Amino acid sequence: MPLMPSNTVTPAISSASPFAEKRQDSLTDRELTNLESHQLIWLDSSMDTKESQITLHNLRKVVDYTKLFDNVEECERYILEKKDTITFLVTSGALGQNLIPRINDLGNIRQIFVYCRNKDFHQQWAELNINFKREKDGLFSEIIRKENTTGRTHSWWISFIDLLCHLPYPEDARFKLINSLKEYYKGKDTELKILAEFLNYTPDQAIRWYTRPTFLFQLLNRALRQQDTTVMFLFGFFIQDIYRQLKAEHEKFKLAHLEKNPIFTVFRGQFISMAEIPSIVTRPDNPLYDFLNYCIVNNSFLSTTLDSALARILTNPSRRPSIDPENVIFEITVDTCLNTRPFADISHLSYIRDEREILFMIGTVFIAETGTEYYDENEKIWHIKLSLTSEKISEDDRNFNAETQRETLKIGVTAITQRLAYANIENIDIVYNELINLYPSENAWILACKYHCYGLHQRFKLNNFTAALSNFEKALEKWYTFLDDVKLNCFFDIGHLRKAIGSCYHDKSYEKYDPDTAMRYLDQAIDYYKLALERATRDEEQIKIFYALEKIFELAGQVNCDKNAKNCYFSMECKYIELGIEKRLQYYSPNDKHLRDGINTLCFYYGKKLEDEVLLAKHCETVLRALLQHPNPYFNTIIYVTDKLLEIYSHVPSKDTELKLKYQLIQHQYKLREYEPKSWDNVVKTNVKKTYVARNHTDLFYTYESLFNYDEALRHSEKALEIYLSQSLQVMNNLYSTFELFKTVVDMYNERLDYDSTLKYLLIKIEYILSWHSSISIDREITNETQKDLLARSYIELARCYLSLHRYDEAVASYETVLEICQQQRCLDFTLIDYVTLELTSIQFENKHDYQLALKYQLLLHEYTHELLKCALDHVCENDDLNRELIEVAKSHERLANIYIRLKQYKTAYEHFLSAVETYQHTTYSYLIGGIQQRIETLQLAISSSDYSSVLLHMSVDYMSELRKARNILFDMENTTAMQSTFRSGLCQPELTEDEMAKCLINWVNSPD
Repeated sequence: MPLMPSNTVTPAISSASPFAEKRQDSLTDRELTNLESHQLIWLDSSMDTKESQITLHNLRKVVDYTKLFDNVEECERYILEKKDTITFLVTSGALGQNLIPRINDLGNIRQIFVYCRNKDFHQQWAELNINFKREKDGLFSEIIRKENTTGRTHSWWISFIDLLCHLPYPEDARFKLINSLKEYYKGKDTELKILAEFLNYTPDQAIRWYTRPTFLFQLLNRALRQQDTTVMFLFGFFIQDIYRQLKAEHEKFKLAHLEKNPIFTVFRGQFISMAEIPSIVTRPDNPLYDFLNYCIVNNSFLSTTLDSALARILTNPSRRPSIDPENVIFEITVDTCLNTRPFADISHLSYIRDEREILFMIGTVFIAETGTEYYDENEKIWHIKLSLTSEKISEDDRNFNAETQRETLKIGVTAITQRLAYANIENIDIVYNELINLYPSENAWILACKYHCYGLHQRFKLNNFTAALSNFEKALEKWYTFLDDVKLNCFFDIGHLRKAIGSCYHDKSYEKYDPDTAMRYLDQAIDYYKLALERATRDEEQIKIFYALEKIFELAGQVNCDKNAKNCYFSMECKYIELGIEKRLQYYSPNDKHLRDGINTLCFYYGKKLEDEVLLAKHCETVLRALLQHPNPYFNTIIYVTDKLLEIYSHVPSKDTELKLKYQLIQHQYKLREYEPKSWDNVVKTNVKKTYVARNHTDLFYTYESLFNYDEALRHSEKALEIYLSQSLQVMNNLYSTFELFKTVVDMYNERLDYDSTLKYLLIKIEYILSWHSSISIDREITNETQKDLLARSYIELARCYLSLHRYDEAVASYETVLEICQQQRCLDFTLIDYVTLELTSIQFENKHDYQLALKYQLLLHEYTHELLKCALDHVCENDDLNRELIEVAKSHERLANIYIRLKQYKTAYEHFLSAVETYQHTTYSYLIGGIQQRIETLQLAISSSDYSSVLLHMSVDYMSELRKARNILFDMENTTAMQSTFRSGLCQPELTEDEMAKCLINWVNSPD
């Protein structure tokens, strides 16, 4: 039963539990606790000399916290325990010889000084003083840490900060902090004077006090860096005030910048160890924004400046490489359109107003722009680029908008329970015990949350099922006393605990694995979730329950082996996904990533069943309408939803192609905006963005083509090609797409008989290949062969285009270039030589009527055929290979015979016909001998009678024309296959010697049908 009124909570400041008193004593004992971010450790066996005492007194003026040791082992043990505290070590020469080799590589040891009791020591002391003052009084002192945003260890800390930002604190909360620090700094006049001023603190002064260079700033940031939960509870009210003030300024800042300057750059200078730099700038292999799952998150308030020169204050060009930390300047791109944690220009609120400071809230997420980092040798500074991202790992502020303080407290405490389970047990204890100390009248249900968290910690961190179940039962026992407390709505918490118990019994690594018991607890959890849903009054609360029901039905479907039951659970899961989507659209922005998650889950479960896809399309269209009406939608969310709709409509009949086009055009509009290259993008990222847009143009080409809208199809194919051509030639993955688009555009202009445009693109293609040839340095031998083959085929296309324009000289020049390229190849491509030589022969024979040149080209081909035949005879070859070479020789004799007829060298023609017949007799083409015999007989008759009629000459010309036409058809068919083979194998070796097909094509050309 509730132990207090349901509308308010009563934070306790003066009354403290035994635990709190113990923690308080520890906190204020300077021998037990160091609240500073630095410490001085003095190791010396004789500290009683006057000189040592004077030196120690002077050191303590700079480094407030000093520990004295006269034993090496004790000193080493302490240093290892305090590995998160920056340490300066002063040691005597004798003891240092033993200690230094054992701790010299520790990252927290900033400097070591060997005290040899000579005059040089004072010089070392001066160096210590200078170095430390730069650290202590620098403009920025926080540390950025790289974390995986899905990492449980990190997310609990950000959730803890969210809790501190929303807890209901008493108005005099600062007195607890002041009293604790007064005790800690007893006898320290400077600090006590600051605390006296802090007595008059008000919430509107939060940022001013934070930016004031006092020990309070140092204490807070040290607690943030070291995740000191005890100290953070003392500063909780202060964190909340900074957050609220920063949030209010953030809204003003966004309004001022959205129209005039929505994107700007801030800078931050700091020291970072060399080992940390690769971890910041390195992301997973996939460059296409796998970074959304691997980001940089600040654990402290992040101070930056609009003034790049000011950011260099902390850099130190005289640093010693490999000894001192690296100097780093972070250049952070900020987009005010993004939905992020608060940030703002705080110059007008800051204690120091001339620094143009932009302050970011704890837990802000950034992305490292991989590949943009560089080291400036002159300045001795690393430059690293980051970008602010909209990805958040925290609760939405509205989740804490409850009617009463008590409900707000309940929301915050239960929200952190799941994530805090991944912290260490000490932090779990501190958080819940501090909460109980702060709100003693709520101790019973807070204790229930603590047991719940214990259980999750035992289950997932320690794999101790027995201890986990014991703690879950203790939590249930506590919650059962609050069943009638409507505002707490503990049905939801009981549902979570029942589910947690059920999941333990479903885990096969548990020795008491029992699916039936698991199912019983899951059914109970479902009942409690439904009771919680009946009692829920807030939208946010209902959304969380919908999500919990979705997940528990998913788990139940995995546990229950009955097929009918599985189908039932599946239907219920989908039902609550749909309800969640509907409610989220009412409560959250349509940009909410949970909407994407829900749609993705529905896509996964609905599969390819039409009736389910129609329902899925309905949800997607609802979300899309909301997104398009949003004044500032996330472009990538629109892209995601339209992707799902296009996936659905790819399975429906073609009559819906118009609808598909509608969503493609919407997606295209936002892809152009989402993937617009920015000035700060590196080459890799720019090319990635261009590739996305080019692919979208290609998709639109196919859609318009299917709708017979060839004008739009051509426009988009040309645009895609233009984008690919603008990319670096090192983007090898896009080469195949580029050449496919060349073919598409050329074919479309050919179909329109627009040979001038065809010629334009063929010349661009050849220039592109030549540029590619000069830029590639890897796998050169194979790549060169590939390029040569592509170049040769492109010149063939160019020559044919010139022929269409009746520009025969340019056609001949292009074909001769092909022959030159073929001569440079490691393996002669006989098919290309055959085709090109035939074309050159035909041009000279039919178009230019230069029969001597026609003979020259055919004799060149004849020489190649005999060389290939000789190679085949000299080596043990397959019968098919020898047959193929013999056929080529026979064909060459036929062509020569026809040319000699045109040159009126009939006897030579007669001899070549005879050679063709003799050669065909040894091949599978012997059936062609009959046709040649007819020509031989005709020649014999003509020679004997000296009557060379026009019929004979016409026969020669017709044969050349027919053969040329057939080979052109064959080349067109095989050129596409060869082009694909080129990119798939890396080396172009197309099979173009389809002699049987050529002969069949000749017969087909002559066929009356």
